[in-house]
Amino acid sequence: MAIHPLARKIEAWVVQHYEAVPSPPSTILPLFFHFPGTCETDQATGSRFNMGQIYGAVKLTVALLKSGTSLMGEDIVPITPCRSNRARLQKALEEATDEHPGGRGVAVNTVEGF
Repeated sequence: MAIHPLARKIEAWVVQHYEAVPSPPSTILPLFFHFPGTCETDQATGSRFNMGQIYGAVKLTVALLKSGTSLMGEDIVPITPCRSNRARLQKALEEATDEHPGGRGVAVNTVEGF
């Protein structure tokens, strides 16, 4: 992964747009984002979700797909801590990326599922 050109393009884009710190020269570190919001509880399942995080993740994903990095949906794997957040984020991403030709295939997972 250290010399993977797509990973370097993505990191350069994130550094430019989100003021992230670049990885050391011989490696690529994972990217973590925090989007503020309020946790809510799904009454049917008891699982928690955060619409602020969902909106932020959708906005970031769509921006990455439109960034000119040749990124495809299957290259992006959002990780979330809760099942209810995963389900809502997956649905929101499917709706938001439907218009983008490379957007299909974004697969959201939970921390446990990853």
